[in-house]
Amino acid sequence: MNNKRINLFFIIVSFVSIYFSASSQSTKDWFSHISYSNDITKIVQVEDKVYALTDGKLFAYNHVDESIEEYIKSDGGNTDITHIAYSSKHKCLVITRSDANIELLYQNGSYKNILDLKDLNQNIVKTINNIFIIDDFAYLATEFGFLMVDIARLEVKESGEFNIPFYSICLVGNMLYAATNNGVLTTDISSNIKDFENWKNFPVSKFYTETDYPFKDSDIKEVVSFKNKLHFLIPDRAVYIMDTPSSVKTIQKGKDFRLMYLTASQNLFITSNQTFWEYEDLDQTTSININYLKYIIPNNTKTGEYWLSSGGNNLSLIKKNESDFEYLKRWVRPLGPVSNYPFSQTYQNNQLMVTGGRFYTDRFWYPASISVYKNQRWSNIEQYKINEESGINALDIVYAISNPKNPNHIFASSWGEGLYEFLNETFIKRHDESNSTIEPIILDDFRTTRVSGMTYDKDNNLWLLNSMVKNTIKVYTKNGEWTQLYYPEIDAPLTNPKNIIIDPYSNKWITCFAGDNYLFIFNDNGTIANSSDDKYRYINEFFNESNASIEVQDINHIVADSKGRMWVSTNIGPFTIANVREILNTKDNKIQLTRIRIAKDTDNNTFIGLLDGVAINSIAIDGAGRKWIATQSAGVYLLDASDTQIEKHFTVEDSPLPSNNILSLSIDSDGIVYFGSDRGLMAYNGRVTEPSSSFDNVYVYPNPVKPDYTGLITVTGLKNNSNVKITDLKGNLIVEGRSLGGQFIWDGFNHKRKRVDTGIYLVFGASEDGTEGVVTKIMIVN
Repeated sequence: MNNKRINLFFIIVSFVSIYFSASSQSTKDWFSHISYSNDITKIVQVEDKVYALTDGKLFAYNHVDESIEEYIKSDGGNTDITHIAYSSKHKCLVITRSDANIELLYQNGSYKNILDLKDLNQNIVKTINNIFIIDDFAYLATEFGFLMVDIARLEVKESGEFNIPFYSICLVGNMLYAATNNGVLTTDISSNIKDFENWKNFPVSKFYTETDYPFKDSDIKEVVSFKNKLHFLIPDRAVYIMDTPSSVKTIQKGKDFRLMYLTASQNLFITSNQTFWEYEDLDQTTSININYLKYIIPNNTKTGEYWLSSGGNNLSLIKKNESDFEYLKRWVRPLGPVSNYPFSQTYQNNQLMVTGGRFYTDRFWYPASISVYKNQRWSNIEQYKINEESGINALDIVYAISNPKNPNHIFASSWGEGLYEFLNETFIKRHDESNSTIEPIILDDFRTTRVSGMTYDKDNNLWLLNSMVKNTIKVYTKNGEWTQLYYPEIDAPLTNPKNIIIDPYSNKWITCFAGDNYLFIFNDNGTIANSSDDKYRYINEFFNESNASIEVQDINHIVADSKGRMWVSTNIGPFTIANVREILNTKDNKIQLTRIRIAKDTDNNTFIGLLDGVAINSIAIDGAGRKWIATQSAGVYLLDASDTQIEKHFTVEDSPLPSNNILSLSIDSDGIVYFGSDRGLMAYNGRVTEPSSSFDNVYVYPNPVKPDYTGLITVTGLKNNSNVKITDLKGNLIVEGRSLGGQFIWDGFNHKRKRVDTGIYLVFGASEDGTEGVVTKIMIVN
């Protein structure tokens, strides 16, 4: 890199490293789409790598080859990391998580878990507040006291369960010092440190010799030993030094101080929101003013350079000049979406659109964002772009949809500011009461304009829902005109509609939430302006197969399958509604919700209700008719096409999922399933594509299969449930099976589990009824 100011520095992820222990899921099946856009809270440099922690997620930037690695592992994912610190002696990062797991990440990418605290059954708060490392030991300051971890032996050597919050720990000579809720405590390292009787109060305030900025000992949150002298931090007040054994004085005061720490070079750093001070010695200081400073360390490979995080700049490299600084690198992060809260997903026009807003009966004030994944690359419409172009503070974008005739023409609904319109990622306009039929409401003396679900019909008209107003259903026609539909059943009393979808029979379904407890189904007969020929049905009573009443508060999502049923995601489990074609042939306000019955693991003749009482956020149906079911607390279930067996269950405990609360689901044309958890987006190769209607475009990839290829071989373009046989040229059967959707997967082994020889192999595909077939070839080179 040259030393000129660089306004933009793009980093392309050259390789995503996934570190796994034993797991039931193949590592090759998972893809990370975690966001690293939030401000970085900790930076550690280790030789050629710079580790950065953001939103509980860790990545490493190699400043020599400019590659980026994400830290993802099967028994914890890449989430909820609270602290990182480096042991130079053992060449590993010490990592702690919010669940009290302690990990050691080594330079070769391997890791070890220390589960002592996580698995501790005692009723204590296990929050870890800080890490101090010296020699073989990591001292962890916790909400209950401290832990002394032996890094070499991978074990907790000592623990002090004192029921007193410890904020930080340091060592001066043979004495340990801890900033605690009871003031500063100290003990001799050679004593029994787990015995609270050996910890003595160290009255720092008693030795304070100045009159300005007095303090209480319990205000001290950080203790650091620098040049063998104790330093104390009281956030937003001052930094103090124990100048002599009987004298404490201030060295920085009257600032919005945030952090104090030692760097790898053993320099003392003090930071505020706009300035940092670097002490190379007790009286040798360097300072730079940086707006919205979050964290900063010196670049250990070049004097005068610093790795830092500041508001909106992610990981950056700066160089200090005489009076200011210049950026050498900026916005260094793995490419990905903006938000780690993928509230909604829409796969349409061969692109995935993800929004990061949120709503219920009130808004959540989440920064507006739309992330688009297309051709294996993310592009983002971020809040600052929308703010600059629209002139308002954009918040809570909850759904996004693109024009079927132009994927770059995107509409986004917001829970407060109406409807946004974008073209080529540029803001075009905002639709509200001033230029559309969209209506605002007044809540607690402020005006808000709530728009939720959207869908396009076959004529390219955009349908959307406007909450808590008289005319709930709005239409933005293909001619650019606004209209609205009035149905008294859903407009009085005012309600909270959530989603709108169109089924294969052109019926439009509206779901509700927040206890409004209804389904509204209507068909405008293709004449939006003429309501006289409409059919509709308002349903607010639900019963099961036994004709017993069911209490449903939230209907979070609905989706149609290929068998004429609607799958319904509710707060009490998944259900189906049968005979969708005839759904409007009655005006009855009651409807049967059919519980899914699956075979017990131990007895296939006994069936139980699937996920009874479990809140379901979303259901997606793949090309083979399998159902992917997203829950609010139990991860994702994969139900087979017969609806009787659970094929897979994905949770944070046995997969890279960062959370068991799955907000949204989608499946792309390649069969990749996107799990939108409340801690970030992950993708899984479901190995099912949409089936073809004919065998006209069957092909195999890779083909030829080269000697260095060890992955799976895919036959695609098949009809659903095709019978597939692979033989050699002599007709000897190698493998046989059924396609899932439009794909059949082969690992290149024969029925004896041996890799087949070099040669040409024939693929025979036949339709489920045997009336159609296809033959293609695969060349394998070993």
